[in-house]
Amino acid sequence: MSEPPQIRTLDQLWMVLSSGSGLLITDSSGTQVFHPQPAGCPNVQERSFQVKVIANRGRNGAYFAVDSFEEAAMRWPRATRCRSSVCGVGDPAAGDIDERPAAMLRTATGSNEVRRRAEPPVGAEVLMREWASAQRIALGERDGRLVLCVWPGELRSQARAFYGSDRAERVRALIEREPAWVAVPRPHLAFNGSQRADRLYFSCPLPAAEYLARWSRPEDLEAAGGHAPESVPGELWPWLCERGYADPADPAAEDELARFMSALRRRRSQAHLRPGIELSRPCGDSATELVRTLAGTLREPLP
Repeated sequence: MSEPPQIRTLDQLWMVLSSGSGLLITDSSGTQVFHPQPAGCPNVQERSFQVKVIANRGRNGAYFAVDSFEEAAMRWPRATRCRSSVCGVGDPAAGDIDERPAAMLRTATGSNEVRRRAEPPVGAEVLMREWASAQRIALGERDGRLVLCVWPGELRSQARAFYGSDRAERVRALIEREPAWVAVPRPHLAFNGSQRADRLYFSCPLPAAEYLARWSRPEDLEAAGGHAPESVPGELWPWLCERGYADPADPAAEDELARFMSALRRRRSQAHLRPGIELSRPCGDSATELVRTLAGTLREPLP
């Protein structure tokens, strides 16, 4: 068995936090704690990493990127699971996860790596590691209904796989053919290690079909990904407004952009433009056929 990747820099830590991977933290006291949802976990702090790994050069502990508790236990037999309000309830073995959507996702995807989802749709989600154009599928309650959701095109590689192929056109055809499927533009700005509260989700006035068509143009798709912080207010934001991806008439836009820029400058990171879109459908007693429809539409491997 190969050694899990050790995290030695802040950039590497932020990449792990934004990727959805798990995190194993060792300590000189002998503890070895696995965090299934390190992003947002109160027990995973940048300050602690700086002291333990950077200042003390790992003499009293280390951090490793680990996909699952099973993988962690093979390398560290004494490993325990984090029981924070974020990680503990996100661990199916903890018994606190909403079992109905979790069980349905396990059956539909064939994955046991189901974790709690605290934001709408509140329920459970699974990382789809083999999918090129989307990172995760969620199943949970929204507005009193059980809803299945997927978000294609968020990261740069996913955006290229989604908009740079016929996948976006397949989604457009699906929502026209089957109105139960709903597509909503979800463009936003993020940075390495950003949490949802850090990101800038901006209002997009475009209908979903037009949004899909515009991002499928090579000249627009080229803008997905990293941008220098200084280019965001004077170049990227005006471009987003000009192309219709952002609404300059949104009364909250100016303040939200200023908030995002303040966080971005503190982090000293690039701004990442993510041309995401949410595709969702109400779900009955089984999610299996809906997941197969998503896989076929997005041309991803079937579970």
